[in-house]
Amino acid sequence: MRQWVHPAEADQGDRPDLLTTTEKNELAQLRRENAELRRANEILKAALVFFAKELDQPCTRPTGQVERAVGHVHDRKITRPGLPFDLPVPGSVDI
Repeated sequence: MRQWVHPAEADQGDRPDLLTTTEKNELAQLRRENAELRRANEILKAALVFFAKELDQPCTRPTGQVERAVGHVHDRKITRPGLPFDLPVPGSVDI
């Protein structure tokens, strides 16, 4: 019987020391949301650790990949297969 009387008294304002039904529902909702956000934070922390480890590893490329992408540097000029002219290397000055 108390399980019905005390909540009814709280809802009517007769028991200010008890939470109303609305307040109890809101508290339960906020606790669920808080737990969900904590789980999301744990997932994000794990992802951060994973990607930080990826960034700490040295970058390895197959030999020649950069040369194929950029071209070859010869005497302050970049020659690239398929171009009918040479490109100056940035920062160099031809005299």
